[in-house]
Amino acid sequence: MSTEHTYRAQLDVQIGTGMPDARAEMAAYVAQCFSQTELQLMQLRHHGLDASRLVKYSHSLLQLKEPNMALQSARALLGNGAVMLASQFKAPSIASSVKRMANEAARLEWSTVSFIAEHALKTMNCSTRAVSRGCRSAIEASSGNTKLLVLIENRGPLKGLSIKTDWAGLSDTSCVQKQAQFEQQLAKNGVTLAREGVGQHHIDPRGGQLIAAAGKMHADNLATGILFHEESKDYGLHEPLHEDFFEDFYKEREYGNNLKERLS
Repeated sequence: MSTEHTYRAQLDVQIGTGMPDARAEMAAYVAQCFSQTELQLMQLRHHGLDASRLVKYSHSLLQLKEPNMALQSARALLGNGAVMLASQFKAPSIASSVKRMANEAARLEWSTVSFIAEHALKTMNCSTRAVSRGCRSAIEASSGNTKLLVLIENRGPLKGLSIKTDWAGLSDTSCVQKQAQFEQQLAKNGVTLAREGVGQHHIDPRGGQLIAAAGKMHADNLATGILFHEESKDYGLHEPLHEDFFEDFYKEREYGNNLKERLS
C-alpha cells in the first residue's frame, strides 16, 4: 500500500532567528549557511514579520504614491529596523524593497524547511538523496525496500510552502504509521504541516502519482525525476520533457557536507 499527501508547511518562528535553540543541527545550519543580512531577515519572523506578512505590507505601501508618506507608513508598519534592512534590497521604492525582502524571506524559509525534512528522515534511519533547483527541492529517502519521495516547493510569500509526500514499497498499511512518524519528526524540528485536500491511499506498493511521474523521468533517481517532471509542467507541456532537454542547464546536486552548496 502507498499513501500520498499534500501539505502547507509552517516554520517555527524561532528557527533561524539566532534565539536559543536546543536543536543543535538547526543552529549549525544557520551559522554555516546564513549571511548576516539573511539572519536579520529571519529574525523579523520572531516579531511577526514573516514572508506572507511582509508581502501584504508591500501591497499596502504600493498604494501610497508619495515617497515620504510611504516611508513613514513603512516605519509604522514594520519598525525602523526592518525599514533599514529593506534598504539593502535596492529597489525604486520602499514598497518594492519590502516586496523583494518578502521574496527572500520565503526563499530562506524554503531552504530551511528542506534541510529540516532531510534531517528528519535521517533520524528515521533513512538514507537520503536530495536535489534542488529554482523554487523546488526533492528528497528520495530509502530504508530497506521502502521509499519516500518528498517534494518541497516555495510557492511565494502569499501561498507559502508546500510539501508533497508519496510512499512506496509497502504491502500493508504501515505507510500510515511511517507518514505519522515523519510528521512528528518535522514538528519536533520546527515544521508544522496543515493538510491540503484529501490524502490518497493506493493498494499498489509501487507508489502513487508523485513517484510514478518521477519514475517516468528518471527511474534511478526519483528526486531528480520529480524536479524534471515539475519543470516540464512549468513549460505548459502535456507530456513531460525528456531529461536530455535539461542537460545543458540543469545539473543534479546531491546534498553534501557543505551546506552552502544546498542553497546555490
